[in-house]
Amino acid sequence: MFYKVIYDKTVIDVLNGLIYILYQPLNNIYLICGANDSPCGIQSSTQETFYHLEGMNEFPNSDFKTVKLVEIDEEEYEILKEALGLNEEIIYDEPEEDTEPTDDEIIYDNTLEMVRNQKIKRMSAICEQNIVNGIDVELSDGDLHHFSLTVQDQLNLTSLFELVKAGETSIAYHADGELCKYYPAEDIIVIVNRAKELITYHTTYFNSLQSYILALDSIEAIGAIEYGVEIPAEYQSDIWKEINQDESD
Repeated sequence: MFYKVIYDKTVIDVLNGLIYILYQPLNNIYLICGANDSPCGIQSSTQETFYHLEGMNEFPNSDFKTVKLVEIDEEEYEILKEALGLNEEIIYDEPEEDTEPTDDEIIYDNTLEMVRNQKIKRMSAICEQNIVNGIDVELSDGDLHHFSLTVQDQLNLTSLFELVKAGETSIAYHADGELCKYYPAEDIIVIVNRAKELITYHTTYFNSLQSYILALDSIEAIGAIEYGVEIPAEYQSDIWKEINQDESD
């Protein structure tokens, strides 16, 4: 059985099964028990804290949140587990409508926003890593060389390109795992252009992907998004459409 744990109309945890906890006053300890052993609450998914459940015996102190459990399916469990793993704070903006939303509507909106924020954060991290992973470039020596593109690498290439523009014809640099050597200006231009292409490709794709994610209003639809998924035309930027067109030609 899968459950989401709700506190103050916000999902704070998800559980694959329940581990019941009771308090033993004699030794002042907490023990795992059965559902019929008068428990006080349940253990969190991280096993670092307990939750008090509505209707159960009280814990001897107020350190543990009183929560509500809602049964969910495995698909929603996996989506929420991924989102909650990043510990993003959930902020809920009260709706502008005159009618007050129900608790279930507030919980769903909170959960949807959490899943959306975490998905965008994860996609952004993958985008950045794809850029950092860098490029393979065939240079004038006929060999293939790899160049990582960390922020510092990008700054270095910008500086090298400025030297090329200033008229330098032999410029010191190094590929990943290789010794520093002098590259002809033509090679530096090839490296810089390939780096720009990669950066433009991924940043433009992520920009359109983020627009797509922001438009989705289903937890399941957002949870199914993976980096590289095809983006519907209405969410594609003009630049991404051009890139796609160039690749298909």
